[in-house]
Formats: sequence, C-alpha cells, structure tokens
Amino acid sequence: MRRIQFYGQQIKFPSACAYCLKAVHKEYNFEQVFTYGRRSIILQLPVPLCHYHFQQASAQSPAQLWSERLGAAGGGMFGLTVFLALLNYWSETRQGFYVSNLFLAFFIGSSMAVIIWAIAKFWVAPLFAFRETRAVLRSVQMKKFDPTHQILEIVFQNETTAELTVRENLAALITANENMRQYFISAHLVDEDIRWSGRIDTNILLDHSPSLQEAEQLLGPVIERFMIQQNGTGTFYEINDIKIMAIT
Repeated sequence: MRRIQFYGQQIKFPSACAYCLKAVHKEYNFEQVFTYGRRSIILQLPVPLCHYHFQQASAQSPAQLWSERLGAAGGGMFGLTVFLALLNYWSETRQGFYVSNLFLAFFIGSSMAVIIWAIAKFWVAPLFAFRETRAVLRSVQMKKFDPTHQILEIVFQNETTAELTVRENLAALITANENMRQYFISAHLVDEDIRWSGRIDTNILLDHSPSLQEAEQLLGPVIERFMIQQNGTGTFYEINDIKIMAIT
C-alpha cells in the first residue's frame, strides 16, 4: 500500500489495469464523497481497468441495489418532509415572504435528501457489495481532499501502479524534497521467449543522477507492466544500452 498526494483532480494513470497491470479495457469512475460542514463534494476518478476487473467493479449485489434504492426513497421522503414542515412553520409564524420561503425550504429539503442519498450510496451500499467488487474498488482510494489548495491524497494497493502513476504525474506530484530533478531513462530490452526486441523508457524525479545499475532498477515497474501485458512474466530477458538524460 502506498499513499501519494497530488495537486488537482486530473490524475493521469498508466496504460495498465490499476488492479493487475493487464491491458486496459475501459475506465471506471471511482467515486468518493467529502463533507465540509454543510457542503459536500463528490469526486470522480476515471481509473483504467482490464475487462475482468471492470466487470467486477461494475457488478452490484442485490443487497447493494436495494440499499441504494432505499437510500434514494428515504432521502426523497425526508427531504419532502423537511420542505413541507419549514413552509408550514414559516407560514404559521408569518416569517418572511412566501416566494422566498418556498425557494429556501426547497433548497434545504433537497440538500437533506441529497445528503441521505449520498450516505446510502457511498457509505452504506458498498458494505453489501460482492467481495471481489470491494477488492477492486479499494485498489485506488481517494482518502483526503483539500478544496482550498486542491490537494488530493490517494492510496494505492498495488505498489507498481502507484509508482507508474507517480511518473505519469510528475508536474502534479507533492514531494517533501524540493531539490528534485526530472530524468529520462531508456534501455533496449530483448526477450527471446516472447520474441520481442525494442526500447522501453520512463520519466522519474530524483535528487541525484542515477548510476547505470540504479537506472536498470528504476525501469523495473515499466518492465513488470510490459511483461504482464505480453504474457512474459517469469521469462528471461536482457537489458542493454541504458541511456540517462536529465531534463531541465
């Protein structure tokens, strides 16, 4: 598990399933509600998934569906009750004007309805999801969001997905060390078992110029993703012609 902070909400993911690193089938919107007093924000994060894990993320158990429906119905009824009660109270006490009271009561009632619906959909219903669905949806979790400074904290279950996502968002990455510099690392990869020969590369932030041995290790996450997608996991490969270039 790895916790990372980014500036902004537009996070780029690597071309790999966030759960297993296989080829991407489709993006699935991971959602999270953040509440600040009376105000709530729903964030959506399009996360790439393979075909199998996309189906798992999309699956809803009968109990989950009923929880969402009951939440929507209960929220609507509660919101309507609040709306009518406020109108009746203000009418009997002769407070304000009817038109302004009407709009204010509608706003308060609809807000309460949305809050109850959001609690049911984003907190209660997921408790009844299939185990496989919960595992996929927990692979990328939005934990904290600072709307003032636009800082989003994400927790990744897959370490390789986390590292590759960091490299896709170097400009938006929040780091403790300000003396970081971007490096471009590439190498020639040969794997006779899968009959592949070509170059692989990556961008990374470092506080020093990497050695050739370190550069080879830094290419590890890129190689892991490539081998998984090419069905070459566990095969023997060679790396040569490593190139390192500092980007100003």
